[in-house]
Amino acid sequence: MIGVLILMTLSLVVSSGGLKNIIDTVDFSSFFTKQEPSLYKKDQEIQIKSSATKTFANTSISKKRKWIGYVKSVDLYSPNKASKEKYYLYQISFGKKFKTITVRETDLQLPEKPLYQVGNVIQIAKSAQKDLNQSDISSYHSQLATISKVSFNHKNADGGYQYNLTLMDQEKQLSHIAEQDLTSVYHVPLKENNSAKTNNAILRKAFKDAKIHPGRVLYFPKGEFKIGSHVPFKDYQILPSNTELRGSKTTFKVEGTAYWFGLATGSKANDGLKNFTMKNLHFTANDMVNGDQFMLMANHGDNWSIIGNSFTMVHKKGSHVFDLGGVQNATFDSNMFVGYAPDLTSVETIPPQQNLHDYYAEAIQFDASSMALWDGGIIRKVDSNYYKNNQEQHLTNNVTVSNNSFLPYTDQNGIIIAYGATIGQHSSLVGKAIITGNIFNNTLVSRYSQSKNLWVMKPIHFPKKSGEILSNNFIN
Repeated sequence: MIGVLILMTLSLVVSSGGLKNIIDTVDFSSFFTKQEPSLYKKDQEIQIKSSATKTFANTSISKKRKWIGYVKSVDLYSPNKASKEKYYLYQISFGKKFKTITVRETDLQLPEKPLYQVGNVIQIAKSAQKDLNQSDISSYHSQLATISKVSFNHKNADGGYQYNLTLMDQEKQLSHIAEQDLTSVYHVPLKENNSAKTNNAILRKAFKDAKIHPGRVLYFPKGEFKIGSHVPFKDYQILPSNTELRGSKTTFKVEGTAYWFGLATGSKANDGLKNFTMKNLHFTANDMVNGDQFMLMANHGDNWSIIGNSFTMVHKKGSHVFDLGGVQNATFDSNMFVGYAPDLTSVETIPPQQNLHDYYAEAIQFDASSMALWDGGIIRKVDSNYYKNNQEQHLTNNVTVSNNSFLPYTDQNGIIIAYGATIGQHSSLVGKAIITGNIFNNTLVSRYSQSKNLWVMKPIHFPKKSGEILSNNFIN
């Protein structure tokens, strides 16, 4: 009965034109318009856009541009009941220390990701002057540090992130460091399962990259990595100036010979490898019975720091680990040189007419660059500008060797496989050289009678009239 009444009523409305009047009167589109959901949700991390100028309350937002906070609430807002315009307003919290602000959705964005994460190794930028609390940090320029904390920067209008750091070279914490005051280091992508040839190529690429990016730190990973070559004049390294090589429990296992060169860039003594640091790298032979060879040879150079490295069974007979050709202003501190010339270990008496250089060849040689054969003909094979840049002699000068150890290499039973090495110079004069606080234990030269009356057969030896200053060295 009710159904019949409804049908009769509808028929009446249609016949009288009433349905058209109803449709014309009511805006049915409003019933079918779907309100888009808000872009951001309650408790979500959010960032104020750099283009934002005013809050919804029409107050300036310039000091909070790029700040990151949390969405406290989301509300759909319409200017008035008659208006069809609707948009979302967000109440943003920046923590208990700050008042919340209300902004339009168009002034928000998802937060940019921090450039660095906890545990990352970074470098403090040379441009850094003050932390976000206005404390001076300029004395830490170029130092390496590990990120210990990442938090939002609500200290200034730069917004984004701030960082707490642990300096790697000293037990000191820095806090409230702005992101722009940090720079990335170059993580050298060596692999433990790579061949020596492959890792050599990776090193070469890293050194070339550092050459075009002065001030870069090359950060080497933890592990044991093959390097070296059996054709060392085809597969060698040219070191870049203004670079730090920094290891992190990094061991290079040398197969054959690894030559690293610092080439002269001009005719002056300091025209060469300069502003160069090598720290916490460990070189060891692949063949721990017969040894392999690592040598860093430089023609001219200035301002070196060689600190905390070790060289084990990579000092071959008659060669050097460092051959300094006229290098100026260098420091060698807290390094270990272990094992020299294992093929001479069994030689108890030096045969007549034997070349004594085989026995006293220095781990660190304070050489003079010149047109003579100071380099043993090695650098001139790889440097087409050798003769142009060596028109005059330059003595190695102002080099400090402190707190290093020159030791024998022994097997697990304490049997000496290779005796310890010497340092000094056997031919040219030397400028200022400070040799202090070093340990020389069981050096090869000390085994032989010649050590009693030949100055070159001493663990530390320099020609007369050289400028060496010796103190507190222990020789056993």
